[in-house]
Amino acid sequence: MSYQGVWQGDWRWSFLLRYDGQPLWDTTWLNQRLTDWPGSSSTECIDCVLDSNTGRAVLQYKSFPPFGSFASDPGNGGDVLGITDGGWIKVIATSDGGHPGQLYYFVGPGAGMPADGRPGGWVIAGPDLAQNWNSCISWIAQSFNDPWHPVGQLTPAYTQYTLQFIDVPYLVNGGSQGSSKRWVIVSEHYDHEDPMQATECERFGYAQYMGCFAWEFWATKINSADAAARAIPCPFFGPGSGTLNPVLRLSDARRWSNWTRGAVPNFTVKGAGWPVGLVIP
Repeated sequence: MSYQGVWQGDWRWSFLLRYDGQPLWDTTWLNQRLTDWPGSSSTECIDCVLDSNTGRAVLQYKSFPPFGSFASDPGNGGDVLGITDGGWIKVIATSDGGHPGQLYYFVGPGAGMPADGRPGGWVIAGPDLAQNWNSCISWIAQSFNDPWHPVGQLTPAYTQYTLQFIDVPYLVNGGSQGSSKRWVIVSEHYDHEDPMQATECERFGYAQYMGCFAWEFWATKINSADAAARAIPCPFFGPGSGTLNPVLRLSDARRWSNWTRGAVPNFTVKGAGWPVGLVIP
């Protein structure tokens, strides 16, 4: 499996990245940044930019105040996404902040394991992305520090995805509120091949020209006391949206749609030092 470059013109790149007339890169000065809405917990920032070393990966850098360098806060981390030559949008790797400086990769059949034609890795959407819901069962293993040394066995994850034109709520510098109509990729990832038996679901929203603006974690218990408050309502998201498994409850959420003046002068994601040692398989 190989990943395409942004220069290949796949229309879905515009959902993974922020655009200002053109894609923003990890070398772009970000004087305006996207944070989640003000609330009782720490406000988180997300910067969705293109990796300048390869042009084949989206860096979705997540940071907490003061929104500076990766090394300054062990909670900072993020996700790395790409689009395969076969048209699959996938999360290539992640850093959860609990292991500063370490990336772990999501791999599937053929990545150090027997290749058998099954979809593999953490899938966001397939080449059949459309306004109706489509789905697949993806087989995943984790591989630490590079994508070629998976640990453990492949496990199945039911994934469904759709493309919708919805009102995306926003704030400007934490003040004036509004919404804008945007095309959005909605993706749901379950921790079981049968969603009715799943104990967890992660839901993502990728808005065109914004990148990732929404994340929700659904589980059998609530982990975050202010999950509902952080889940600013919009179509397909929020406490009332539910999941395929009705026993799951909204456990955590973010809405990165607060357009905020950058507090760090001449900030770039590359200058912040994240990600560390990225390898594109």
